[in-house]
Amino acid sequence: MDQHGGSASQKIKKQIILPILMALIGVVVTIKAVVKYKNYEEAIARSGLELNAMTYAEHRKAGIVNGISVTSPPHWKRSLSAANPGATI
Repeated sequence: MDQHGGSASQKIKKQIILPILMALIGVVVTIKAVVKYKNYEEAIARSGLELNAMTYAEHRKAGIVNGISVTSPPHWKRSLSAANPGATI
């Protein structure tokens, strides 16, 4: 036993266990931060995808309401035929 009431082996154990414990706490905190950041990035990407899908749906809806279908000619062909009623494209 040393003068503080503990043995030398207990003092060495404290010197070894404390740094290991602090390293483990650091690893856990780092992993938690990385997981939180990853979840945040996924939420941002998901909201962007939802916005793109809504925009696409609105464009399709507007096309249906305006009577444009998949088989309609492109807008430039419609404008050419309107400008030259007798011309063939």
